[in-house]
Amino acid sequence: MMRRRQLLAAVGLPWLGSARAQDASAVVQQLWARYRQGVETEQEQVRVQLQRGERVELKRLTRAIRFRPDGFVCLVRFAEPQLDRGMSLLIDQQGAQAQMWLRMPSWPAARRIAGDREGKSFGGTDLSFEDNRQLLGEPISDWHYSRLPDGRIEALPKAASAYARRVLSLRADGALTQVDYHEPGGSLLKTQLHEQLSVEAGRWRAGRLRLQMNTAGEARSTVLEVEERRFGMTLSDAWFQSQLQP
Repeated sequence: MMRRRQLLAAVGLPWLGSARAQDASAVVQQLWARYRQGVETEQEQVRVQLQRGERVELKRLTRAIRFRPDGFVCLVRFAEPQLDRGMSLLIDQQGAQAQMWLRMPSWPAARRIAGDREGKSFGGTDLSFEDNRQLLGEPISDWHYSRLPDGRIEALPKAASAYARRVLSLRADGALTQVDYHEPGGSLLKTQLHEQLSVEAGRWRAGRLRLQMNTAGEARSTVLEVEERRFGMTLSDAWFQSQLQP
């Protein structure tokens, strides 16, 4: 252990030592501050692979984000397959307040997602509406954070959530590597793995996100792989709103 600490110090990773002395909620807050560090707008082209037993299904979606000082606005839109083309989710997070709107291709107008529907699956993936919102930063005031003996951070909900407990694992440089989601009964529901992690100028990103469901007797997973990521596009609030129009 002493040798590992010396090695981390030698390669310039002061974050680990300082994080141990901080409150768990402050660590999570810094985690998401690093995620958005130096970024105003971002757009991703994402390949989605769903496994359901022996059946594998491929989809593609785009994700556009505009960060604000007190939150973000995000549009997730499916491009493939044809059946899902145009299905869109708009997330508008301001402080601890969030609104989510779903638009299906056959609907005349978008519909608000609220209450227990936030725990439902989006687009046939293993990501719920709530999960999509938390991929860009969780509202700290909605969770009670504490450190576990093994160094991970436990998050217990203060507000309505589909999860009774989440456990966050962070790397020595502050990147989020894994989230374990537990059901109200206490059992593990799924594990979210952040793969192909990179840290540039303090900002972390995952090239691939893997959700492994804890299901008995059937392999079930969702893998989202970023094929292209761009920063600095012109994306106004009005543009996001226009994408839900007929």
